[in-house]
Amino acid sequence: MLLTGKRALITGGTKGIGAAIALDLARQGCDVAINGRHNDEFASQVEQAVVGAGRKCLRIVGNVAHPDDAQRCVREASDGLGGLDILIHCA
Repeated sequence: MLLTGKRALITGGTKGIGAAIALDLARQGCDVAINGRHNDEFASQVEQAVVGAGRKCLRIVGNVAHPDDAQRCVREASDGLGGLDILIHCA
């Protein structure tokens, strides 16, 4: 599957498996939005790695267990990336 130019939102994308998926998608050509509950060093490290892979990265803070936060995360990711092609829920 060709992923170049695709746009992805990864919930739980600032640590662990979610972070690894975000970086892998970036290496395959995706711009990514990463969601986590905190704007912390983990989020910063993932963002730096994605940007280092030559892709765009948005950080979106929110708890997707709360419906309002989940909707906002999708909206911000879609607006910031110009649409979404992929959603990976790791939170």
